[in-house]
Amino acid sequence: MEADLPGEHVVRRAGTLLAAFALLGAACSSTNDTAQQPQVGPSGTGTPAADVVVGLLYTVGGQGGEFAQAALGVADLVVADAQEEGVSLGVESADYEGEPKKALAAARDLVTRGVAGIVVATDDPEVATALRGFDEVPLLYALISADDAVSADSLSFRLTPSNQLQAEKLAQFLVEHRGYERIAIMHDSSDFGIEGGSDLETELSLAGADVVLNEQFKPGGDVHTPVSYAGQLGAQALVVWTQSAPEAGRITIDVHKSTQPYQLVLSGNLATASYGKNASSQVVPVAFRDGILSVGTWAGPWFDELPSIGSFFSRFKTEQSALAPVQAVPIYDGLRLLARAAGESSDDPTAVAAAIESTTDFRAVGVPISFSSDDHDGIGFEDMAVWGFTRNQRSDGGEFFPEVDTGGGFFTIVPSSVVLPSQFSYLLTGVSE
Repeated sequence: MEADLPGEHVVRRAGTLLAAFALLGAACSSTNDTAQQPQVGPSGTGTPAADVVVGLLYTVGGQGGEFAQAALGVADLVVADAQEEGVSLGVESADYEGEPKKALAAARDLVTRGVAGIVVATDDPEVATALRGFDEVPLLYALISADDAVSADSLSFRLTPSNQLQAEKLAQFLVEHRGYERIAIMHDSSDFGIEGGSDLETELSLAGADVVLNEQFKPGGDVHTPVSYAGQLGAQALVVWTQSAPEAGRITIDVHKSTQPYQLVLSGNLATASYGKNASSQVVPVAFRDGILSVGTWAGPWFDELPSIGSFFSRFKTEQSALAPVQAVPIYDGLRLLARAAGESSDDPTAVAAAIESTTDFRAVGVPISFSSDDHDGIGFEDMAVWGFTRNQRSDGGEFFPEVDTGGGFFTIVPSSVVLPSQFSYLLTGVSE
């Protein structure tokens, strides 16, 4: 079965079919950081110390592990780009081994290697908790959405939408664009799920929707009862907020098997290239009349006519022999921004942080990023978009995602959900809804 997003189908404007998405490959098979570092700085392996050294904190195992290859591959691109610009850049990397409690020690180890700041390339909110109070160098969270991960009085910054911002965008789209009046929420019992459920209820209520259900579930516990009850209450949409992709998969399957008529919506952390690929659910996400929706920023491979985006995904594929997930974009942007801030300031972490705070509309590959002394969230509402799951590889971005006949699928942008900056508005010209 091949399903699209009715009324929101996006026709791909480029390219041939590519091979299936390569998961963590040889580049990530070792946990030896020195062997994987794109360029060695002051820790010394025979390579001269770089003029500017930045840090990369990632994990091969546990939550966030699926982004390891993307993070290390992106570091290669950033070093090469700096070299072309005449800047000697080093990237020191550290693997916290899937254990958030080790993140603090790993970050401090990077500091001993002379980094001017650290890009944190995981979506695990517990890592932000472990790093709370760390003030030795600036931290740039590329993927962590917890509302309290950053604050204006800290050296932490964010390049991904917060849970609150995701909830606001989803509420606006579901209520104002789709016209839904009755919406249900399911969230897991983690801090992440509880916060997301609360943010959603607040934003949906502000948008004028009736939240007919806001149900918490335990991972591995009963999901059928709230799935069915949402239908009995006449919900027109069910929004699922959970840290766990397998839990979201269980709910997806149950919604499908119980033939619920409502729209299914997922929190942004679930919109990854691997969603829906396990044996039991690989065909389920496309069985819905309106597909599955999620949320993120508008920058991605669906706009391959924009040179910076098209070249980024093409270069990554060529140089890493793998396909970059959308989540590779904020990692790249974070490293580029941090390298610029470190190059413009002294080795003083406060000066580097001040340089980041002075950033206005910085753009490497993703959406324009801005910070200020009282706002350390670089993403704004105008940068947001709704994404839709599809198996139609003719949809925008299809050339950079898994082949659908392998059981894969991918999230593509829903054009009607985004208002692009004037300089990029041409990208939507001629795109069918």
